[in-house]
Amino acid sequence: MIIIGIDPGYRVTGYGIISYLNGQITYVTSGRINLVKLMHTAKLVFLAQHLNEIMDLHLPAAGACEAVFFAHNHQSCIKLGKIIGVASCIIAQRIPVVEYAPTVVKKAVCGTGKASKVAVLEQMQLLLRIPPHLSHDEADALAVAVCYLIENQGLVIH
Repeated sequence: MIIIGIDPGYRVTGYGIISYLNGQITYVTSGRINLVKLMHTAKLVFLAQHLNEIMDLHLPAAGACEAVFFAHNHQSCIKLGKIIGVASCIIAQRIPVVEYAPTVVKKAVCGTGKASKVAVLEQMQLLLRIPPHLSHDEADALAVAVCYLIENQGLVIH
């Protein structure tokens, strides 16, 4: 089973893809979709194009996206909500997709909903045996994918 996880961001959206076979989790790939230099509607189109390419290349069977948890103001919340909507829609056109609050993801992978970004990064490096070049966006996206396994496949990692 291939799972895609998405860490949506208005400036950068992270993605992570893992494989789960015979009780073993394997890192497949991860990356960042840089949206910084684009105007808002162009961000949505660019994100959709890249997610479609990723979906075509890796053919995941399930997907998970981090939900909005906190935004500095109403406009930020609305903009981030649109990013999440595009990501969820692109994935949901092909496969089941669920959303998890950041605290649910952190609790699933680190044992506490208040885990730091560094703790999530370190846990993903340890669990998936990947090199230290991983960005926080990628680590968060991989954590969302792992959370899917924990919540839906009964995987226990602690």
